[in-house]
Amino acid sequence: MSATPEGFSGRIILVAELEAKPDKVAEVEDALSKIKASADSDAEPGCYTFRASKFGTKFVVYEEYENAAAIQAHSNTDAFKGASKVLAEAASAPPKLGFYEELKTKL
Repeated sequence: MSATPEGFSGRIILVAELEAKPDKVAEVEDALSKIKASADSDAEPGCYTFRASKFGTKFVVYEEYENAAAIQAHSNTDAFKGASKVLAEAASAPPKLGFYEELKTKL
């Protein structure tokens, strides 16, 4: 796992883990829904997958991007910027981010 996508070539997988404050779970769900709507739209052609899951107050987001430029484009969307403000206040700690290179060989 890498803390940044620097030096990766090809598709990049991003796994984000965060925990909501107990009274802020609905706000986190709403913020992630807004990010997903943008990620799934034509506004983000380099985002192939954005999936969020939860258990109680814990959330895991699985994202797949064409390359590092697509991650940067995602981070610059109004949806991401707006939701990030909500997530910063609603999360009990900063999110843990892990970047992975997709394997280029068949398994």
